[in-house]
Amino acid sequence: MMRGKKIVAYVFLLMLVISLTATLESAASDPQLPYIGIIKNKTRYDVSIPSDNSGGTLVVPAQGWIEYITWSSKFPLDAYFNGKPIWCDNVSVTPGKYQYMCKKYDFMVEIVKPEPVVKPTPLKKKKRRVKKQPKC
Repeated sequence: MMRGKKIVAYVFLLMLVISLTATLESAASDPQLPYIGIIKNKTRYDVSIPSDNSGGTLVVPAQGWIEYITWSSKFPLDAYFNGKPIWCDNVSVTPGKYQYMCKKYDFMVEIVKPEPVVKPTPLKKKKRRVKKQPKC
């Protein structure tokens, strides 16, 4: 009786090992690589972006750019200035499509916030001197 239980246990362990090796081989043949992209900031101020990977906050300098790494092919991207959201977008990744600074990147995002247009102040009209009429 004990021998039959041992055989069943060995068969079960063998099946478990075979299924795990098949899973590991399929995962090793198609590993999901991270997607690397560029985030450009074309505004006049530094913006903050929450990182999905680490839970930290990334700061993109004014008129600058950073490399951003993500593991998902579609993700939302929000930019904040002084704690208020100023820009948001849903980003789709296309591997190797974008070239920047002699490297190929998977996505490129430009943060562009329309700056308030300062209206020119109208010029004041000069007062013309009125000549007095001669008395008759």
